[in-house]
Amino acid sequence: MSEELKAEEQGKSQEKKPEYEPPKGAVRQLSVRAGGRTLEYRAEADWIVLRKDEKPTAEMFFTYYSVEGEADRPITFVFNGGPGSSSVYLHFGAVGPKRAEFGGGGEPLPPPHRLVDNDETWLRFTDLVFIDPIGTGLSRMVPDEKAEAAKKDGPAPEAKKDVEYWGIKRDLESIGEFVSKFLSRCRRWESPVYLAGESYGGFRVARLARQLQEQYGVALAGAVIISPALEFSLLDASDYDDLPWVDSFATMAGGAAYHGRA
Repeated sequence: MSEELKAEEQGKSQEKKPEYEPPKGAVRQLSVRAGGRTLEYRAEADWIVLRKDEKPTAEMFFTYYSVEGEADRPITFVFNGGPGSSSVYLHFGAVGPKRAEFGGGGEPLPPPHRLVDNDETWLRFTDLVFIDPIGTGLSRMVPDEKAEAAKKDGPAPEAKKDVEYWGIKRDLESIGEFVSKFLSRCRRWESPVYLAGESYGGFRVARLARQLQEQYGVALAGAVIISPALEFSLLDASDYDDLPWVDSFATMAGGAAYHGRA
């Protein structure tokens, strides 16, 4: 091999590896019949890469619905709770443009399951971004190259699990980082921004209402909490605490009255 070819091969071997890229997303133009009119909307499913010390640490999956041609539309970021749940329940059970088909009494139907137009979708008055927190849905930690290389050399004495985003602090920070990056990526900083969360997602909304503005420069136009879990002690009733039973009684009585069991 000539000296010129050797130098060229050596130069290629020293080239930096390409920047990490998340999986490829997809975009579709769709329509839905809701609120007495047909909405033409854009549906995007994709990932946003989260970083720590300028290194990619996680890829957060989202589904983005937007109605084009209508100026000044708000944008609402939506997530479920758990913690440990993806956005599928609010997405296909409540506010998305399509919903799972149920029976007349709200009971699930036998397979094959179908998606139908959601007449009550929030897309009628706001664009929607459904977020899967890290570890749920299609959101995952980015593999650590050094850790992966170490595995090939033999099992580590104490393998560390990818649980960085499973604590309260990092969970909130991941959503704050996502919202900020999404607004920049989609040029939506001038849109009215809302948050909507269910169960533990309601806890997230309550904490993020202040944290988004202080740490990420995102001022909310409003927040929606759906059956929120704000006081965790109320979720674990005991014989020595009356408050959970007092809070539950009104709901149970209302449900009994609706079903003719009161």
